Amino acid sequence: MVMINDLSSNISTNLTMYADDVTFLHSYSDQTQTVNFMNNILNQAHEWFRVNGLLMNLEKIKQLACNLSAQSTDYVKLLGIKADSKLQWDRNIEFLGGKHSKCLYILRKLRLFIPQDHLITAYYSLFYYHLSYVIKIISGIKPYESCRSSFSNLKIMTIHSLYVLVNFVCAKEHFCNLALRSNVHSFNTRCKNNLDMPQCRLSISLNNLKCEDPSTIQ
Repeated sequence: MVMINDLSSNISTNLTMYADDVTFLHSYSDQTQTVNFMNNILNQAHEWFRVNGLLMNLEKIKQLACNLSAQSTDYVKLLGIKADSKLQWDRNIEFLGGKHSKCLYILRKLRLFIPQDHLITAYYSLFYYHLSYVIKIISGIKPYESCRSSFSNLKIMTIHSLYVLVNFVCAKEHFCNLALRSNVHSFNTRCKNNLDMPQCRLSISLNNLKCEDPSTIQ
């Protein structure tokens, strides 16, 4: 990973890196210009890798042009997520549904042979980030019985709790980049050290991602 940490300084576009996975991002109003620009970026990247004694895996290179008015919906698989050209979740939900069905089957069978603490370990390794009906299998409750107490008894976080935790951690890590109320006004109020949240009048706006997720605040 050390060998590619200066890649962003040698490529003339935005990019994100996760381990050895690199994603180039760019936007143009004209799709033809976008395609030509990204082809040029790939040539820059290929030359950079060659000069540094590295090789690009050409078989794994995927391109995705996002266009909400496009007729077709191409997609790429990126870090376990299927992203399509219309930025819809249908394909990814279908993919995760099949994947989770297999996990449910495995946990259901394992429940007959291993103790609950081992089953919870399997749960974390197979399904931790996609909480669903698995908790009901682990705790052995009936299909229509509430599983609210089981999360607490087994010390497993719910989806909402995970969402809150991830955002609190993100806010803590990037606190210096978040605006406080004291940055907006100079009055010595008791809320001056609170985060400056977007002002909303309607409930539909209040439930917007930017209002719920501190990591999206600029």
